Amino acid sequence: MEFLQLHRTIQLRILTTFITRLTGTMIFPFMAIYFAGYLGAGIAGILLFSSLIVQLIASLYGGYLADRWGRKKVMVWGEGIQCIAFLGMMLANSPYWQSTWFTFAMMIIHSLCNGLIIPASDAMLIDVSTPQTRTLMYSINYWSINLAITFGALIGGAMFSSHRMALFGLLSITGLIIWLITIFLITETYVPQTHVQQTKQWNIISSGKLIIRNYHRVWKDRLFILFVLGNMLLLSTEFHLTQYIGVRLQNEFVPQTIMIWGNRQLELNGIKILSMIQIENTVGIVLLSLFLAGVIRRSKRQISWMNVAVLSYITGFAVMAFSNTLWILAGAMLLATVGELIHVPIRQSLLAQIINDQSRSSYMAVHGMGTQGARAMAALGITLGVWIPSYGMSILIAMVGLIGFLLISYVISRVQASAKATSTQGVTKNQVTL
Repeated sequence: MEFLQLHRTIQLRILTTFITRLTGTMIFPFMAIYFAGYLGAGIAGILLFSSLIVQLIASLYGGYLADRWGRKKVMVWGEGIQCIAFLGMMLANSPYWQSTWFTFAMMIIHSLCNGLIIPASDAMLIDVSTPQTRTLMYSINYWSINLAITFGALIGGAMFSSHRMALFGLLSITGLIIWLITIFLITETYVPQTHVQQTKQWNIISSGKLIIRNYHRVWKDRLFILFVLGNMLLLSTEFHLTQYIGVRLQNEFVPQTIMIWGNRQLELNGIKILSMIQIENTVGIVLLSLFLAGVIRRSKRQISWMNVAVLSYITGFAVMAFSNTLWILAGAMLLATVGELIHVPIRQSLLAQIINDQSRSSYMAVHGMGTQGARAMAALGITLGVWIPSYGMSILIAMVGLIGFLLISYVISRVQASAKATSTQGVTKNQVTL
């Protein structure tokens, strides 16, 4: 099995990520409902937004620390504190004590720790992988995450309201297991150079200046920033699914009844259609991901595959932005899913090639900001959809996605040209030496 041929650290990180996503999906997607039920929808929105901001800021700090201290140290501290937060959530939802505000405080700590952990974890995968193994690594990781989300959502939907304390207890136990795995089984993959570790005296002001200087260097990397911007624009097309497309289907899809088997009927409305195409996407990823990964990995024309896949991906979501026909929506989602499966692992592998080896965690933190920017763009789509008709939104979504695709293609062409020039110089140098 090819998974067993990957580096041991990659195997362990894929396993721990699967466990984290499985248990996390049982709880955190339902926290909006939890806070809205106790505090009202308005306050719930503010709380969740503040949690997102905390994670975003923490990820910048976490990326800096992982490049300065090493990946494992940051992950051990983050996962250890996270265990305490999970335990606090369990206690605040027990039969003996109910506290929504304490639950929120613990969720803020969880978001902070998550921000610290993710850049270090992402950089660790790049540290121990090679260009030859990254497509397989990201494909397996992508497949396992979607499998975890599928089962986590099913279990959470059935248990969150009635067995919340048990779910938080399970989260605490798995958090402890992952923390122990990180301490005893995962080895450090990056030892910072002496000049990176230089400052022994630490205070908020000096640390803040170093962080600003660190990220100033990242933002000066023009090709990387163009890649992040392109990735943000491209990703926003997918995030419209649960934002503008979901709202549009709820308002525009005419309820209908279809025959499924025998005399059984299924009544469909916009919300059910959204749920069905989301399930189609997840099941398609779980069933097809590893097969397509093997096909692409053996191909010598990965960039060509990626280009076709991205266009398929954009077309699928653009069609879903205006169509109200069931079978067209299902076909468009299939088109988008296949495109997603092909281009995401290749794009992630290319990302690993353009980041600075000495600042991988910092680069991954900035890349994560692009993902949050894509979510914000998708949220803006709901507001724009009030004034722009569905066919106009479809064109707008397609144009934004195509601009993102062109930016990524430009970066790829520059990276390939640079690699070719370096290779040519190396050959010339060897010939002169001979």
